[in-house]
Amino acid sequence: MLAHMRLTDWRSLDAHLLWAYQGPVMAPAGTFRNDHLVAWRLLAGRVEVKGARTTRHAQAGEWLFPPSRHDQRRFSADAQLISLHFQARWVDGRMLFEENEPATCLAADFPELDAAASAIVVALDAAFPAPPAHRAEAPGAIPEPTKNLAQEPTDFFTYLEIESTLPRWLAAYTRARTQQGATLVMQGTSEPRVLQGLDFLNNWPIEKPLLATHLADQLSLSLSQLNRLFVAETGKTPLRHFDDRRVEVARNLLRTSPLQVKEIAYAVGFRQPAHFSNWFCKKTGTFPLSCRRRILPPSQTT
Repeated sequence: MLAHMRLTDWRSLDAHLLWAYQGPVMAPAGTFRNDHLVAWRLLAGRVEVKGARTTRHAQAGEWLFPPSRHDQRRFSADAQLISLHFQARWVDGRMLFEENEPATCLAADFPELDAAASAIVVALDAAFPAPPAHRAEAPGAIPEPTKNLAQEPTDFFTYLEIESTLPRWLAAYTRARTQQGATLVMQGTSEPRVLQGLDFLNNWPIEKPLLATHLADQLSLSLSQLNRLFVAETGKTPLRHFDDRRVEVARNLLRTSPLQVKEIAYAVGFRQPAHFSNWFCKKTGTFPLSCRRRILPPSQTT
């Protein structure tokens, strides 16, 4: 049975589509990392996905849910799929499901998944008939026919049409995953000052420097009180939360946007691309160009 919270608490869930496509697999093998939730509906061919401890296989007629951390995957040459990438994250950074290992299910057992996914694909095809151009900055970077929604210009009514497909998908996805035994992750804190502070951090312009004292003033706390409260409730200081958000934004831009690395550096608040590259490597264990290829170096595969 799903947990109950106040309606206002459920509104703390940040849920939106990131991209989706239907067609052949353009990156058939490699080691990948996702910072969001992913679902694949195999239409033809096969795929093997290795998590930290578990290996799963899927074929036409099945859904596969890759882990939200590192995974190794290998598609057959004839693979065709519907691929959905979406965010469902609480204000404290927790994802709605922590997909630690790959999981599969038969599409016939959960027909609402197919219906909801098809509605998303139809809405996107109507809004954006041709996939956006993908410019790979580095030699060997792998193109994919993705629709990167964050970068697509659209009007208000098209935006509403696309976003209206997400609740149906989230409901189908949540029913399927919980019926398979996955645990719905709830928000980790209900402390009003922490929730207010997290909302402030999530809405602060990512390219602007952030002083912890600014947030402390907003919450009428001393700096030591602020850090102690955040660590007690979330396990992180406010600046660590903001830094993690910058990493996520940078990683998503590297993977899904045509911006050059130096442009992404400026977009997340760095004046010197070299400083950005060193910071990104320290935080993620890989340099920006390696992340752009979305294939992690061998040292990051374990």
